[in-house]
Amino acid sequence: MNVLKRFLIIALLVGFLAGGGQAAMTNSANDWRLPDPYMWSGNWSDKGLLFCREVEDILEGTNTIGNDLQFSDAGNVVFGTDDDWVIDSDTAKTLDFTPATTDETSIINIGANTKGADLKLFGATTGEYWSWDASGDSVIGNMGNFSITTNDAEVSQFLFSAVGAIANSGQTGAFTFTTTDGGFYFDANGAANGDIALDAADDVTITAGDDFSLAQGDGDNADASPTSDGRRLAQVLRCTYDFAVDGGAQGTISLNQILPDNAVVTRAYLEVLTTFTSASDAATVSLDIVSDDVAGLVAAIAISDGTNPWDAGFHECIQDGAAANFSTKTTAERAIQITVAGGEDLTAGKMVIWLEYVVSD
Repeated sequence: MNVLKRFLIIALLVGFLAGGGQAAMTNSANDWRLPDPYMWSGNWSDKGLLFCREVEDILEGTNTIGNDLQFSDAGNVVFGTDDDWVIDSDTAKTLDFTPATTDETSIINIGANTKGADLKLFGATTGEYWSWDASGDSVIGNMGNFSITTNDAEVSQFLFSAVGAIANSGQTGAFTFTTTDGGFYFDANGAANGDIALDAADDVTITAGDDFSLAQGDGDNADASPTSDGRRLAQVLRCTYDFAVDGGAQGTISLNQILPDNAVVTRAYLEVLTTFTSASDAATVSLDIVSDDVAGLVAAIAISDGTNPWDAGFHECIQDGAAANFSTKTTAERAIQITVAGGEDLTAGKMVIWLEYVVSD
């Protein structure tokens, strides 16, 4: 018989003698049971710990228990016949809630559906906290910093979704970001995946109290301001190609740059950074808008031509700003390409091309 059982028997015996004959603790299949109800009394007659099996196995304090219900660092509070949940505290002042399952199906509920309860987490600084406000169905934070790091390489690692028709009103909307004395910095890093896309089904308004600037790196597109009908007043498509690095075989070479549907090139020019060469400089080069305006940017002309069209320096293309020289309007999205002919491959040559265009109806 272990120490706990001996203690309970002695306690019951003392209670039996002091109380004039209470029922003794019974044993059924090694399940030691207390008489129902049974009360452990404190120093005062109206204070104690009551156990009552007939009323849903309740263990409660009667009136007011003068002292705390305390467990040692080595002790646990266990819920469920299969140790479904274990609450444990240790000497490091850590309180652990540990489920028995390892399949991440265990749930902790605070409140119930339509019977919410507030939850508030306090910080070390006066007035700083993070809370769930049940009455407002809202998360409220008043804190020093808010930091989130996501590590899974998947879509929507960090996602906010506002559902409902909430129109902008002044400086508020479905999403509102404000600072009282600070700035915003968005850094989309990554050489291949560092794009930022803004997709507005309605108006876009940018108001700058001071300078406003757009800086372009080595990308190929730089757009001007949009017009009131959603189309930009003018746009610039930028292409770079190096025959020595990217290849100069005869045939068509795509520059992987796209003009949109209904685009009209109004002005085009290029800078040859490295003079073009082929075996005898007999190779011809033209610049095309696929399908809609073949050789429509630069007509095929040999490297050896007396006008030196492919020597280092700046050169005008067919589109010089005059309406008569505008390109044919595209009938769909069209790629820009180079056509190499003349019986020889290009062995060297590098150029940057700029196409200024507008989008019509």
